[in-house]
Amino acid sequence: MYVSTRLALIAIAAASVAALAPVSPLVGLIVANVVVLGVLVYDIWQAPHPNTLGIERLAPSVLTTHEVGQVTLRLHNPSRRPLNVAIRDATPPSVARTPVVHRNRIRAEGGALDAQIAPARRGRLDLGPVTVRVSGPIGVGGRQATLPIVDNLKVYPALPGRSEVELRLERARLLQGGRRSSRLRGGGTDFDSLRDYHPDDEFRRINWNATARAAKPITNLYREERDQQIVLLLDAGRTMAGTVAGLSRFEHALDAAIALAELAARSGDHVGVMAFASRVEAMLSPRGGRDQPRRALDLLFDQQPSLDPTDYRGAFATLLSRHRRRSLLVLFTELTEESVMQPLFDALPVLLPRHLLMIGSIVDPEVLALRSALPGSYEDAYLAAAAAQSFSARNHASAHLRSLGVSVEDREPGRLAGALADRYLQIKDAARL
Repeated sequence: MYVSTRLALIAIAAASVAALAPVSPLVGLIVANVVVLGVLVYDIWQAPHPNTLGIERLAPSVLTTHEVGQVTLRLHNPSRRPLNVAIRDATPPSVARTPVVHRNRIRAEGGALDAQIAPARRGRLDLGPVTVRVSGPIGVGGRQATLPIVDNLKVYPALPGRSEVELRLERARLLQGGRRSSRLRGGGTDFDSLRDYHPDDEFRRINWNATARAAKPITNLYREERDQQIVLLLDAGRTMAGTVAGLSRFEHALDAAIALAELAARSGDHVGVMAFASRVEAMLSPRGGRDQPRRALDLLFDQQPSLDPTDYRGAFATLLSRHRRRSLLVLFTELTEESVMQPLFDALPVLLPRHLLMIGSIVDPEVLALRSALPGSYEDAYLAAAAAQSFSARNHASAHLRSLGVSVEDREPGRLAGALADRYLQIKDAARL
């Protein structure tokens, strides 16, 4: 049950009447209290229990970040009169629900209460439980209960990087078509069959054993490799929890990773994913098909960066134990000063002899602006120096990685997906896998 502020007004009015009545003040006060209590008991007794409203929630099961969705609460009115209700449908603050509390008058035939939500964070969210207040006919009190009506909502990232790779899809199709048409000229690296030597065949394609047996030049035919592997490695450790342009570095990395997965899947390659911090958090083995990026997104949509240091050795050991075939590995991590990156440098030698590695990292545009800004005070000069030192550390780390044979793309938010897509197509075009 609950009591409204209207009861205080009724109590004051009853006390005033009792004070003017031709009886002793004590008797008048007792009578006034009995009247107020009777009114309250009657009002609560006449209020239907919240369980009888038959509340049902209609809500989307999946949204993307900042996408507007509608949540509807349907109510049944068990009485023959309109009901005044106040309903709070528990919702995380990041969902930005409007309105937060419904205060409505429900007609005798029932009604529906609508609200708008626009989640700002990805992951799994719970809508509910529902706290309901039902007023009595007088409005001085009523019944209150919290009903265990809970629905789950999946919030996926908006993935703006997809628009970057859409521009590269046509190039990927042309690349595939060009390799397909070059099959008779010996393109590709997977052996297909033998045929007689043609004058325009490459000399290195001659099969000398077959030539000796046939007493005439024989050439190897190769087919296009349609199941090359690309594995996306997402660092979910403490360095990826930092915020850039309003989102964590991991958020930007996830956007670029899913965009690159879309491009690779449409190019006929097998795509795998692994997220790790102090341990491997999630893993998806490489598979082909247009649905593989969706599987990767389903696996990672609620993954959040931790504050633990990243165990590169453990992650790479797990990767090598499961994927021995040569693959293109794309590691999303943060480039920073050498002392912080030393664990990565120490772990790389186990990967590089067997796999081709590419690293993607996010540059903070605010730091970039500070580095090039003209200082107007001592504080500005200090910030500019700190920004320059930060970029010097990033450049030094990039140079060290490139000296090991690692491709590095260090870009601002919104540009990383496109840069990685271009480098991926260059690698395919050069048949480096």
